[in-house]
Amino acid sequence: MVFILAYFILSKSVIRKTQLLDGSSGNPIGNAIVYIEAPRDARCFSLSSKVSCPIAGKWIGESDDKGYMRHSPEVKKFNMPTIRVIRQNDTWEGDDLTFEHIFDKKLELDPIYMLNQGMYRLKLVANNSHKNISDSQVWFINESQCRPPQCSNYKFDGKTNSLGNLYFPESLFDKNREWIYVEGFKPKALDEKSPFGHEVWLTEE
Repeated sequence: MVFILAYFILSKSVIRKTQLLDGSSGNPIGNAIVYIEAPRDARCFSLSSKVSCPIAGKWIGESDDKGYMRHSPEVKKFNMPTIRVIRQNDTWEGDDLTFEHIFDKKLELDPIYMLNQGMYRLKLVANNSHKNISDSQVWFINESQCRPPQCSNYKFDGKTNSLGNLYFPESLFDKNREWIYVEGFKPKALDEKSPFGHEVWLTEE
């Protein structure tokens, strides 16, 4: 009985462990200072915004050399938290998160220089296998019947990285007429819910 009670108490106060990853390179963000903040108003969440957001909660920690950070359960109480990670002259951010994101085993963050350049990120996932579609050529096609590279009716082509992430300029995104295509998968229409950092699930052909 004493053992069960002790285990229950420890489970309530256990410090969680999350690995921070660079969303563009896939590399761990090690030996960095970590800031997690919760705004008073969930509509005001952007760390990179010029608008000052009143803070309801704040936690400061650090990652080890492999990118792991240990944070206390108090972070779970934060509503729509944001995270900023700083290592020397480099900065990464994650906005509009939920506590499920913070408590994931791996948390992908975006380099601030890419955000400042107006880049969007999508993560492509295969429906059947539930695996990331990594290191694959991607096209934004103008019609669903187009199959690059045989078809040239597309406005953008790029490649996912090892995490299945695709970065592209915000200026290219048109929620009214955008289709995404990867060879071996059915084209899928994108909408305003797709950016930023959201998963796009593709069905195999």
